[in-house]
Amino acid sequence: MGGLTSPGGCAVWHVAGLGQSVKEWSTLEGWNGRTLNQCEAKGIFVGALGVLAVHYGYQHTDRATLKRITIPRMTEPKARKYQRPEFLMTVVEQDIYEHWLYRKTKSLVARDKRNGAQVSALVYRDAIHQAVLTSKGLDVYTGEKLDWTLISQYDNDKSKQFGRNYKHKFALLPTVDHIDDPRLGSANFTICAWRTNDAKHDLALEEFIALCEKVLAHMAGKCKKI
Repeated sequence: MGGLTSPGGCAVWHVAGLGQSVKEWSTLEGWNGRTLNQCEAKGIFVGALGVLAVHYGYQHTDRATLKRITIPRMTEPKARKYQRPEFLMTVVEQDIYEHWLYRKTKSLVARDKRNGAQVSALVYRDAIHQAVLTSKGLDVYTGEKLDWTLISQYDNDKSKQFGRNYKHKFALLPTVDHIDDPRLGSANFTICAWRTNDAKHDLALEEFIALCEKVLAHMAGKCKKI
């Protein structure tokens, strides 16, 4: 159906895949940053389901009928809004990058709304994408090169089975650090490794640096003894 950047693919992904209602998808996510009215959104989603039904053999139909359930035509933008940066061109596919971006946005929006913040999925997604571009593929705090092949690869079942040994493999997994207090709802993000984000947790940058300095000062000369 054209992937996440097509109207039908976007509808099926968010509604059937992520469990959003048609209303949530059309107003919070939309298609390529554009919100949709309810009738338009329902038409796209129903049309996409019809195409899938025919494709997988659940509905036998002739060519004329298939044309009647074709997804409404919409003008495709010349370039993808969330085009993966140059440093990822040979590392991950565009659809995988967009999948990661949408999942991260959804997770952060849900978390901050639970904390009472008034947030916008579109604003958050734009800010996270910009943070990726600014990072140039590196951990903003340590300067390490992040392993972008790990995005969307984490398996919770394997994590439960193998514990910390499995998690260690994802130390350089790129993740999003919300610089400000999430309760403020500000779209101020940066990109760092999962290991770094785990260590920093909810500390402010100054607090995190102070903690690292305390560890270094206390452990100076002791590492060889451990």
